[in-house]
Amino acid sequence: MTTSPSYYSDEEILKRLNVLLADRPIDPSTNERTLLDAQALFSELATRIYDNPSKWGLSQIPEHARNDVAQDALVDLLSANSSTRITGSAAEWFVAALESRFREYWTLTKSFGTGLQNQPSYGEPEIKKVKPTAKNLFKNKEGPWQIFETEFQRDAYALRLKFEKGHSDSELEYMLDVPNHRTLVSKIERAKSRFQMFLEQTGYNREEVMSIMQRFWEEETNE
Repeated sequence: MTTSPSYYSDEEILKRLNVLLADRPIDPSTNERTLLDAQALFSELATRIYDNPSKWGLSQIPEHARNDVAQDALVDLLSANSSTRITGSAAEWFVAALESRFREYWTLTKSFGTGLQNQPSYGEPEIKKVKPTAKNLFKNKEGPWQIFETEFQRDAYALRLKFEKGHSDSELEYMLDVPNHRTLVSKIERAKSRFQMFLEQTGYNREEVMSIMQRFWEEETNE
């Protein structure tokens, strides 16, 4: 490799890695140069991801899950072969892979209780006390919002600002520190999707989940 990886674009790094890793596994005894080049490219890519967590989506993953999820998403990124079409930028692809891996991680930890042993569980009596309105849900101390707000702080903050406080899009862009409206929409949609995932994993049945989420959709439509 005659040029330092630091001069390559994100997409160029992926393209070169794809070529180098076409024949796997790499035998270090016969392909030492290829192995070194691949390691240099991978190191540069990983550095960029961890140095810019906002661009690559790491800042949107709860801290306790960040390293595990990032490593899995990196494997997904490197596993993409020539037949896998990566649309958009490398960062956009990685953000999508990161979110997918995070959902798998959270579902598994919720199923097995890993890392959530100290979280109170919601049985049928508590569920029935929650009225299916988004604004009431924010204030209901016996509902799931309190745990969601602890487990998904950034997502809960975004939903609270929009659906409880009723801030405009321009205000939200400033308060959530997003560069444009497209990013804001993506952030809100991800937050709603995660809240729905949380409800499904916390004991709510499909009808109850849809009833609560419908309130979010209605309020957004009526703005």
